Amino acid sequence: MSRKLFCRAFSSSKELLSMGNNSQAPTASPHSLKLYRDALLAVRNFPLPDYRQKIKYNIRELMEFYRHEKNQDNIERLVSNGQLDVDFLNTWKHFDKATLEKLFKKPKPEKREGVDS
Repeated sequence: MSRKLFCRAFSSSKELLSMGNNSQAPTASPHSLKLYRDALLAVRNFPLPDYRQKIKYNIRELMEFYRHEKNQDNIERLVSNGQLDVDFLNTWKHFDKATLEKLFKKPKPEKREGVDS
């Protein structure tokens, strides 16, 4: 999965933080908090430890990016798509280690002719 695809897909996981009146601190809706917790739990169970930190960072950044969304239709769409993204993350734990190593194998650098090392 490319980084751009993951970022675009997980961007749908944002929810509105409603401000109430100015004297109160922002409070997150129950749906957005549940989505955030579910996403972090999915990352904890992600079978590739080298990718966990980056995925957590993306989750936090996208939650912050969509923090002030006010359109209720957009909020519902973002939460719904975000839950699909969490489900996608959860599917990775069902792959066996050999398959994961093949999918995420780091390519060896090619040797170039005529270049001294």
